[in-house]
Amino acid sequence: MAAPRPPYPSALRKRRITGSVGVRISVSPQGLPTAVDITRPSGHSEFDTTTRSWILRHWRFQPAATAAVFTTTVHFRLQ
Repeated sequence: MAAPRPPYPSALRKRRITGSVGVRISVSPQGLPTAVDITRPSGHSEFDTTTRSWILRHWRFQPAATAAVFTTTVHFRLQ
């Protein structure tokens, strides 16, 4: 699985806000995300929107015989 970390929204970074977004990802047999549902919002729409669009554009999964669903949490932490 290729799951690069989404970029930290700059407005939230400047304000030093952290958060986590719970997601359910529907994946095609070809390994492409087809839908991302927010299962646990972060409380900041910028984190939620960034996570959803990033996963759809950048994450890739191993191809499989059938479609699949995965759940995970994406964390935004300042370093």
